[in-house]
Amino acid sequence: MTAPTNQRPARRQSIVWFIVFHVAVAAGILLFPFYRIGSAAVFSVIPSCILHDLFHVYCPFCGGTRALDELLHFHLLESLRYHPLAVVFAALLAVWYVFAWARLFRGKSPFIAISKPLSVALTVVVVAFWLLRNLLLIVFHIDPLGDLVGFWN
Repeated sequence: MTAPTNQRPARRQSIVWFIVFHVAVAAGILLFPFYRIGSAAVFSVIPSCILHDLFHVYCPFCGGTRALDELLHFHLLESLRYHPLAVVFAALLAVWYVFAWARLFRGKSPFIAISKPLSVALTVVVVAFWLLRNLLLIVFHIDPLGDLVGFWN
C-alpha cells in the first residue's frame, strides 16, 4: 500500500532538512578549530559574555564550549567539570540521532517534536543549574571554571 500523496511532500521536505542538518553539523565540526582563532579576535573587541564581564557571574551556558571540546577529546571528567549539562545534552542529542535514523528508515519524518512539558522541564533544569552554580560561586567560593573565584574572594 502506498502512502497518501499529501504525506510524500512532507516526508521529502523532512529528508531534505535532515540532509541540511548533517551538512551544517559537518561544517561546524570542520570549522570548529577556526572558532578559537576567530573568537579570540572578536572577543578582544567586544565583551564575550555580559553577565561574566559586567556582573561577574556565569551565564547558564558558560563553560559549554570548553566542555564540548573536552568531550570531543574523550576527557569526560574535565568535560563534566566545565559544564555537566553540556555532557547530558550531548548524550540526549546522540540518542535523538539514533532515533531519527530509525524513524527515517521506517518511512517517517526523522524529526521528533519536543512536548511542551519536556521543554519546560529542560528550561527549569538549566535555570536551576545556573542559579546553583552562581550560588556556589558567590557564597561558598566554589568555581569549577576558575574564571571568577578571584573576584568573589
